[in-house]
Amino acid sequence: MEKEVFSEKRLKSLPKMMGVISDQLLWQHSAGGVAVSGLEMAQNSMRLNWPREEVDSRLKIIMKSIHQTCLDAAAEYGQSGNYVVGANITRFTKVVDAMLDQGLV
Repeated sequence: MEKEVFSEKRLKSLPKMMGVISDQLLWQHSAGGVAVSGLEMAQNSMRLNWPREEVDSRLKIIMKSIHQTCLDAAAEYGQSGNYVVGANITRFTKVVDAMLDQGLV
């Protein structure tokens, strides 16, 4: 028996899936852009000019770290695999830690 790829059930769930996927992709693109900006600032402050391959290599390391941090945060709060929850927890934690470090709370 052939499996129907575009079943009614799958088509009904598509908008919800696309919303989740879109949110994750937007967040990842945003994180990547911020990371590249940080790498550019590091190059400028050290008066260096890294080749494209070096920037790409460093970006991959940063993105893998972000990926793992989000997964770990989501799992810690019982939401394994939920990137949105993991990203929000991670961002909140970073802000709180910075405020504590600066004595603001």
